[in-house]
Amino acid sequence: MCEECPSMCHITKYQAYWLHNEPVEKLEFLDTTLDKRLNGVEGQDFHIKCIAKGGQPPPFLSIKIRNQVVEQGNQSVELTIKPIPRDFDNASVECIANDSDLNISLSTKAYIYLSLKPLAPVFDRDPVILKETEQLEISCTSTGSRPAALFNWFMGGKNITSYSTQKFTYESTTDMYTTISVLRYTVVKQNNGQLITCRASNEADPIGISASQTIQNQIEGKSWASPDTQNLDSDYRWRVILYSLSKEY
Repeated sequence: MCEECPSMCHITKYQAYWLHNEPVEKLEFLDTTLDKRLNGVEGQDFHIKCIAKGGQPPPFLSIKIRNQVVEQGNQSVELTIKPIPRDFDNASVECIANDSDLNISLSTKAYIYLSLKPLAPVFDRDPVILKETEQLEISCTSTGSRPAALFNWFMGGKNITSYSTQKFTYESTTDMYTTISVLRYTVVKQNNGQLITCRASNEADPIGISASQTIQNQIEGKSWASPDTQNLDSDYRWRVILYSLSKEY
C-alpha cells in the first residue's frame, strides 16, 4: 500500500509518533543537598548538571545563573565554570524544561554554596619597632573565609605558631568567619631585620595567604637596622669622642 501511496504512509508514521508524547516526570540538579545547595570550592572547577526524567519528545533544557541563560541542551544540560570565582557564592541557579508540543514548562531552583578562601591577613601594627627588652605582641586578622581560617606564624624561617592564640568570629549575615591571631614572642638582637610572617589557610586554600614585615629592634634610642648602620653609628661616636678630646688640649 505504501508503494502505491507513499504520502499516505508518511502521514500515518507522523501521526503515530506524536501519539506517544509524554510529559517530563521529574526535573532535577545532580549533587544538590536537601536544602538545594550546589556545593563547590572557590578557585576550583565547578560543575552543574540538570537532567529531565521522562518526556517525549526530549524536552529542551536551559540553565540560568542569576536569571541569565548560560547553557542549553536536550534531555540533560551541564556546565563547568573553570575555575569558579568567589563572587558566584550564593548565586541562584535555575533549570527550565520547555515542551512546546505539550505546552508545558517546568523548573527547579538551587543556589551555589562555596568553601571560601581567607582574605589577605592584616597586621595591627606596621612597622614593628621594638625596644631591646620589649616582648613582641602583634596580631593578624583575616576575614571572609568559610570555614574559619587557621594562622601559622614564622620568623626568620622558624615556625613560632606555638606562641600564638586564635579567636574565631562567625558573621551570620554573610555566613563567613573572621579569625584573629595574637602572637607573643620574646625578640632578641639576632632577630633584627628578620621577617615576621602570618599565614592564613583553610580547606579552600591549604597553601594559604601570607603577610610579612620586618622586625626592627632599638637600643638606647637607635635602631639595629643593619650592620652598615651600626658601623656608621660607631664611626660617628668615635668622631665625637676625638673631637671632644681635641677641645680639652
